[in-house]
Amino acid sequence: MLVETWQCLQGYTGESKEGNLRMHEKLATAAETIFTFDELAFRQGLKSGREEDYIMSILSSRSPIFFPGEIIFEMLSYLPVKSLLRFKCVCKHWNDITQDFRFICLHYKRSPYYIGKMAPQSNTTTDEFKLLSSKGLILEYAIRPSHLTPSSPNLRYRIRNPEVHHQILEIPDSEKPILNMRMVFDTDNQILKLLSVVYDDELVGDQVIGYEVLDLLNEDSSYSWRPLNLPQQSRGETRICKLVKKHTNQIKLVFASGTAYSIWNAEAYSHLGIDILDMVNDSYIGHTTFPTSDFYTKNDGILWNEKLALAKIVKEELHVLVLDVYKKQIKWADHGKLIIKLPFLKELSVVPQIKLLYVSKTDKLYFIWRDKESICSFDITTGKLTTLVSSYVESQVQYITRPCLFTIKGMQSSSSQ
Repeated sequence: MLVETWQCLQGYTGESKEGNLRMHEKLATAAETIFTFDELAFRQGLKSGREEDYIMSILSSRSPIFFPGEIIFEMLSYLPVKSLLRFKCVCKHWNDITQDFRFICLHYKRSPYYIGKMAPQSNTTTDEFKLLSSKGLILEYAIRPSHLTPSSPNLRYRIRNPEVHHQILEIPDSEKPILNMRMVFDTDNQILKLLSVVYDDELVGDQVIGYEVLDLLNEDSSYSWRPLNLPQQSRGETRICKLVKKHTNQIKLVFASGTAYSIWNAEAYSHLGIDILDMVNDSYIGHTTFPTSDFYTKNDGILWNEKLALAKIVKEELHVLVLDVYKKQIKWADHGKLIIKLPFLKELSVVPQIKLLYVSKTDKLYFIWRDKESICSFDITTGKLTTLVSSYVESQVQYITRPCLFTIKGMQSSSSQ
């Protein structure tokens, strides 16, 4: 079937340029209508193979058709990973498409979210890992054995892709103690990096934090950590609280488009310290603070239309304060605190257990409703509440992600580890 399909694609000559264009537009529109998924829909998606069957039926039900490269690029971007791995065998051009990082980013954006599960640990296995972050690729750290070498202060970290033959990349060690690490997969800016928060005793002051970046798109696969330079006195008198432990959420990392926000409690818990980092150019943008109170805390930091915000539910309202960053100018929004009504909380007799996720560019609030074991969205404009996933229990075993095509140079299959 794949060979016949490719012959059809090569053999179409057509009668007129206008007719060809109409045919391409019709097929592209049909594919988009069938395969487009709503942002953060968290649906299980169509049954396996259905997207592939539909496209193949389009291609095989007509006389031989020639598709321009951009149409093939677009249509392939709606297919599931398993289909694309088979379609790589059609021809060299299709194989090249699936390895193009622009295509991988587009495919990732169009893939549906799903609930993944960490593999259960067996008593007979020597390695045990915990999840750190999931962006198609899974970043995790080892519990057993936990350290790279007896002399290293750092845990073992690795990246794997559960969709692509469980490919694994072991992350090289850093010379500095790593407190936290996250993966930055930005499809708009087409970057794939690791950001680590480290103790940096070379900076001014005692027990201050620094940052290191590892670029996973390195062509020669010579991965190494690079320090992100912080200007002297960049934080003024702000000092991090000395009680920081590894991966305990005492340092929270939030990512927007091309930007990272590092939020932590300052000394004596007098206020929050917030560092803003440019992840595209690997540079330090600046620093700001926010007074610690009984209202907003570090854990209230979320994304709000691609900006950092402090957001907290109070009775039937959502109270939000947005941080504006323009070049080197950093300030809390001039309009002050936003107060948004949440009518779906009005009838509740008990305080709901809700974890806010983020607010999208379309003004939809996504959150985990722990009481109801579900993931929901609330349209701020229309007031519509939608349950996206039911029977979801937040834990280290489950994670929310999208299928991803990406493999990193130097990855090996888990069987060869």
